[in-house]
Amino acid sequence: MAVSPNTTSYNFCTWVLANHWLGATNPQRALITIVQSAALAGTTVTDNQWNNFLRATGLWYQYYTSFLAQTTTPETLPTGIVQGDLLYGSAANTLSRLAKSATANSFLKNSGTSNNPAWSTISSSVLSDVTAWTDYGGTSTYVGFSSFTFQTIRYYIIGKTMWFIFLISGTSNSTSFTFTLPFNSVSTNPQSRGWCESRDAGTPTNGGLWNVPQSSNVVQVYPSPVNLNWTASGTKFGMGQGFVALA
Repeated sequence: MAVSPNTTSYNFCTWVLANHWLGATNPQRALITIVQSAALAGTTVTDNQWNNFLRATGLWYQYYTSFLAQTTTPETLPTGIVQGDLLYGSAANTLSRLAKSATANSFLKNSGTSNNPAWSTISSSVLSDVTAWTDYGGTSTYVGFSSFTFQTIRYYIIGKTMWFIFLISGTSNSTSFTFTLPFNSVSTNPQSRGWCESRDAGTPTNGGLWNVPQSSNVVQVYPSPVNLNWTASGTKFGMGQGFVALA
């Protein structure tokens, strides 16, 4: 492969003069003159000049191996390398082998000695974008109803966030309306709350409100932000959705 001599012309000329000037053939002498002139003039040797020289002599390979031997330090590869292993710099000019991991959900982390790479793992539940909706309507604990027309609660979890939807309707027997979720909210966040559709004693309100206190799995539902008490008779209805940061 022809290599442009413009960045190595001085070293190349020095090497040729020191090793091959005596007894040099006419093509060798001609190229030495060309390279010297080009180096002094700040120009490059043309591809044709270079390739003609390569065809006429066998000096380039000798120069290449000699020059590399003087300017580079070959690294010794670690032994026992197999498919899947990784090489990393463990010190200056030092290569080390990191064996491949056979554990599912492995990833590289700078947790090795002196911040060297090491394998770590992450759980499948965290990697999953979304879990399937889980029906919780028949498991939840309800307050404020003597019977139900609708008793629907579903949830799913992404990481440390639980999303939920609810549609609950039935006969009211108290001024309260609560139901439970499967996991507690985190204690360090403010209360989680949001708007919902509500009907008190069968009459639509101006907008209901749901609320989850800190460190709790109880969802409190109110007929409106200013009226926190339900009628203890008639049809009580609440429908909404929201999310809670988990502990």
